[in-house]
Amino acid sequence: CSLCSPSFEFGTKVGQRALEHIGAHVLFDPNITREDEPCGLCLRSSSHCQIFLARGAGGKTKVNTHRSSGCGNWQVFRYTVAAESTSTSPCSNVPVTCPICPDKQSPAVWKYNLRSHILSKHPSASLARYAPLWELTKFETTQMMSFWRDRRNTVVRR
Repeated sequence: CSLCSPSFEFGTKVGQRALEHIGAHVLFDPNITREDEPCGLCLRSSSHCQIFLARGAGGKTKVNTHRSSGCGNWQVFRYTVAAESTSTSPCSNVPVTCPICPDKQSPAVWKYNLRSHILSKHPSASLARYAPLWELTKFETTQMMSFWRDRRNTVVRR
């Protein structure tokens, strides 16, 4: 991670750990501007990183890696696993389809950025109507805060 000092190495095959680390930055780093809709894997703005979604086997959502582009830290992750906050994987920050964008072929918006996206791109929309799409449980918020506090002490297994 280029923002951490000392540097934080993601290693390989650790997509969910990268989501957690970058997600903690998005939620708690005062130097991150949420209005820029930072990428959930590299923190570049949504104008640079464009993630597209597709339907996979059984109709499950997955990242369309052929259409997605621009991410400076692309990591493979299992979408359905990453989308759910659990005790072993509390971060649920995944790309989601904006329910208001008229073009359903638009790039996805990272869950942790959805509120900012709606505020800037759809200012007349009712935030209360869509809040359940970005609200975090107390458990997820607490666990992500722990990741943020302990980010410099984390050992990444490779």
